[in-house]
Amino acid sequence: MLFFAPVRWSGRNIMRHHHFAAAFKEFYELRYIDPVSSIFVPAEREAAPAFVVRLPRLLPFSRRLPLINTINYKRAAAIALEKSGFPAKGGILWLTEPYQLPLADILKPELLVYDCADKFSLLYGGSPRAEDMDRALLKRADICFVSSLALFDEYRAVARSIHYISNGCDYEKFRAGVSPAGKDKRKVIGFIGAIGRWVDAELI
Repeated sequence: MLFFAPVRWSGRNIMRHHHFAAAFKEFYELRYIDPVSSIFVPAEREAAPAFVVRLPRLLPFSRRLPLINTINYKRAAAIALEKSGFPAKGGILWLTEPYQLPLADILKPELLVYDCADKFSLLYGGSPRAEDMDRALLKRADICFVSSLALFDEYRAVARSIHYISNGCDYEKFRAGVSPAGKDKRKVIGFIGAIGRWVDAELI
């Protein structure tokens, strides 16, 4: 399985992609491909685990320019195959962003899975074409997963096979960092995540 991730394996925030990959690694020969990043992103200094494929910094503006995006993912696919020793075609390809759409044609997997965890056209760095690529990948994938019921309702008519898997929480890990309530016994509410235009800040 080639698992093209949107975040580095060594990232401080453990996300659904880390949990999925860790679980699949128990059953498949898996390679976790760190995301495509440009020359403007600092290089990773720590050594990577054997199952992690670290890509060199590639051309900038990949999300904005289709040609650059295709060039970068052709290079990423070649590096992933070279470092993993996997065959050039076949196997399971797990994608996590609409910008990874070119990989479906480059690698021609036996099974194409798309885990759509966000509305990418609304995120930082998103582009108007993200929605078109999202829908194209949803149509192309053999199996799709989404992280919210809103995404499920929006894309159920587009995807060939779609399933809802909500995001979770490592309760014990977060619980260890919570301070006990004060004398007034008021509950403490915390928020972890980005504050962007897609977040209902007024509700929070």
